Amino acid sequence: MGQRCGVVGASDSRSGAAVTVAATAVVAAAAAVVVVVVAAASAAAVVVVVVVVVVVVRVVGVVVVVVAVVVVVVVVVVVVVNISSSSSSSTSSSSSSSSSSSSSSSRGAVSLI
Repeated sequence: MGQRCGVVGASDSRSGAAVTVAATAVVAAAAAVVVVVVAAASAAAVVVVVVVVVVVVRVVGVVVVVVAVVVVVVVVVVVVVNISSSSSSSTSSSSSSSSSSSSSSSRGAVSLI
């Protein structure tokens, strides 16, 4: 009598799947654009650094540039070492304070007994 056989809601699930696929494609395209923009910015930064180094080498000389690079590397290493040592010392001090508080609380429990 004009009735169609089929699964109820099958068209809804197909349209939902199509929307999901379309949304995934849009997100993937946006991620690709972000990756390309970041890569282009990084490449531009590298080009700028290379151009600056070449100009400085021609103007000042190779020895001065090498000394400047060594100084910058040493400063970066010192800063990284200081940051890592300060973070490890703060971690150890926080762990020692937590252990002392736990020992004092256990002493309080013993005194109550």
